[in-house]
Amino acid sequence: MVEILLTKMNPKSCVLNERAKVTAVQITGYDIAAALSFGQLSKPAYYFARAKYCDDIQAIKKLEEHLIAFIQCEITMNNWPLGEGSIAGITELVIKEGVYGVRCKKCKGNGNIYTKHTKLSSIEYCSRCNGSGFGALSQRERARTADIPLTTWNRHWERNFQYLLGYVEELNSQLLRHINKQFDNLN
Repeated sequence: MVEILLTKMNPKSCVLNERAKVTAVQITGYDIAAALSFGQLSKPAYYFARAKYCDDIQAIKKLEEHLIAFIQCEITMNNWPLGEGSIAGITELVIKEGVYGVRCKKCKGNGNIYTKHTKLSSIEYCSRCNGSGFGALSQRERARTADIPLTTWNRHWERNFQYLLGYVEELNSQLLRHINKQFDNLN
């Protein structure tokens, strides 16, 4: 429920109740930022929320700075081979897939596939993305974006990248717990 509400938020306005035409609740980007600042939400999770749901350019830059520092720390602590790759490329890839998501190529981000039969048409959930509308880049595209040779990517970075995506997913979980707590406080 909370994720559905968050996807409707943007810096300009938000309608929480789709059925209510006249008495719709309008939430601005400032309202979202204020709700995010209440409580114990970490700065990276705050930047993640502002980047993903508010299209805040400053938050995107702050999240990028945080992820660069986090990735550099993980590379040195765990002795991950970087080779010719760049930390900026890996960060771009983490933001691209972890924060914004990649549109499914089969359904073009709709989550549904429209098939036309002779006189009838039908709508089915996309089997590739399970109706979410989001997919993943291929290993080749990931390696190219991260500026890492494909063999190095397959040997070392595929596993490391999943770890980095897990970190971003933890930021999302923090955000959802925080928003759930904010909505519970309203009741």
